[in-house]
Amino acid sequence: MLGPISIKNKIVVITSLSVFGLIIYSNTFYCPFQFDDTLFIVSNFSIRSPLNLHDIWVSYSTRFLTFLSFLFNYSIGRLDVFSYHAVNLFIHLSNAFLVWWLAVLTFRTPAIENSKISYYSYEIAFFSSLIFLCHPVQTESVTYIWQRSASLSAFFYLLSLALYVKSRLGECNDKGAIKIKVPYTLSLLAFFLGMFTKENIVTLPIIIALYELTFLNKDKKNNWKAVLPFLLLAFLIPALLFLGNTRDFMTAKKIIEKDSIINCFSLTQPRAIVTYIRLLFIPINQNLDYDYTVTKSLLEIPALLSMGGLLSILAAAIIFLKKYRVFSFSILWFFITLLPEASIIPLRDVIFEHRMYLPLAGYAVFIASLGYYFFGKDHRKLLAVFFTIITIFYAGLTYTRNAIWKDSLTLWSDVVSKSPNKARPYINRGVAYTNLGFLDKAILDYNKALAICPSSAEAHNNLGFTYYTKGDYPKAIIEYGKALEIRPLYADAHNNLGRVYYEEGFLANAIEEYSEAIKSDPDNAMAYTNRGLAFMGLNEFLRACRDFDKAIAIDPLSFEAYSNRGIVYAESGHIDKAIADFDKAVAIRPNSGEAYTNRSIAYLRGGRHAESLKDAEEAERLGARRSANSLK
Repeated sequence: MLGPISIKNKIVVITSLSVFGLIIYSNTFYCPFQFDDTLFIVSNFSIRSPLNLHDIWVSYSTRFLTFLSFLFNYSIGRLDVFSYHAVNLFIHLSNAFLVWWLAVLTFRTPAIENSKISYYSYEIAFFSSLIFLCHPVQTESVTYIWQRSASLSAFFYLLSLALYVKSRLGECNDKGAIKIKVPYTLSLLAFFLGMFTKENIVTLPIIIALYELTFLNKDKKNNWKAVLPFLLLAFLIPALLFLGNTRDFMTAKKIIEKDSIINCFSLTQPRAIVTYIRLLFIPINQNLDYDYTVTKSLLEIPALLSMGGLLSILAAAIIFLKKYRVFSFSILWFFITLLPEASIIPLRDVIFEHRMYLPLAGYAVFIASLGYYFFGKDHRKLLAVFFTIITIFYAGLTYTRNAIWKDSLTLWSDVVSKSPNKARPYINRGVAYTNLGFLDKAILDYNKALAICPSSAEAHNNLGFTYYTKGDYPKAIIEYGKALEIRPLYADAHNNLGRVYYEEGFLANAIEEYSEAIKSDPDNAMAYTNRGLAFMGLNEFLRACRDFDKAIAIDPLSFEAYSNRGIVYAESGHIDKAIADFDKAVAIRPNSGEAYTNRSIAYLRGGRHAESLKDAEEAERLGARRSANSLK
């Protein structure tokens, strides 16, 4: 039996992982929010205050802790991306250490502690953790902020399993009850907490049972009673999904109702898994948004070949489970942990690289073990050099891949080059061009997206916004109209159409469109703010104030709502209330000259001349220009 893990050994591992991790992810700390980050973080008002915990629970019960972590980030620096990336990297580093710890514990289990491969346990564990850390496929779960759900779920998954193994090793070695019960209890707790990060943790009881069978069955003394609480606890996830009607559950339900449970998603998964395996061994041509043709029948040749190859690998892993325990377990780990996102459970997209985050731990252990099992006896030092080179190679690919995430234009240009026949990459690159002011290029991309998918309401809506930005209101109205023909309840299109009418002076039409946006999306703070502005234009200050109140209730940090409500209060003679709102606006955007201008005028009306002068000077320093809605 191997001796205790020394503190020195742990320090070396932690230091090595930290240095590698910081180097290869050093160019990600200021990568902007991308893709679904906008939906789940930037525009998600529920993460902006601890008072909104109920809203998070209702909408995302099975990812409650994930959103709680985003709330933590927001409370630190609002939408400053640095803290989000720092937390993501810390989780990734922690997971790499857990891979190391789990591997070390595995080589101390009764079934393989005296095998020849256990002699290289520290080398295998160390290089497994480095491969897990540095593999470029992991970038989508680390650099892509929203995919913290994948890495955070993996953290509780790995932690729970490692603690379980530690408790069972205590039983095998007749250690005291405390040394057995404490890690076992913590293992159950980690599993319970992991249920509120991402649904794929539901496979943990299967992995624990397989681990019992593979590594803890010496003399047939498996403790199946220890597995039972995990199996029972696993039913909590489907219960939360079913009772809570979460976003992912509703998406799956719609797909099943449309295509039946054996749908194109599940038929395509054998080919997708082959792609995943290819990316593990040959991590090139990575893509955020694959253009993956769906399989409509398993009789198609690519599907048959993929299914045959995967079944052969699985059969070999099962057949040789007792002879090559580490290899077989690593292979089965890959398939089992991938199961929730690559099986008959329908998801919106066929393939995403972040789904390999946890399965990659199996690959890392498999590769490191394979080398030392067959070549360790005669080439131990050479293997260390070889795996060091492999790690550095992966690290270089990771650093290069991370550079693509530096802004939306580089990211989506990369996707367009790899998925030229898919509409979504063109739409997202069009947004990037619009934000940079390259409006003609944005229009070209949106038209390309519509040529691929004429029924894309999003493309029409974004094209309309680009025309609106150019000042071409007639074309904007046409595009918004097309978007609403395709999707009549499209809140964003209604809101955008309302803005055109507002600019044209058709305030009644604008109010009608904003009302439709609110009807489609009752939590649309911007629609309330915009309708309030339209009411202000009609001198209906009471109705305007009500809309600004509603916008602030939804988004307590709405600069526009506070600023405009302050103007309403000032025009109505409620100077103290106006100043209070302008105080809020200044606190939200301390570099906004407009906010200082408005407060300066309010101070002047209230007879507070010294404060008015001070704010006027600050506004001048910031180069403020009075907006169309500023105080007269």
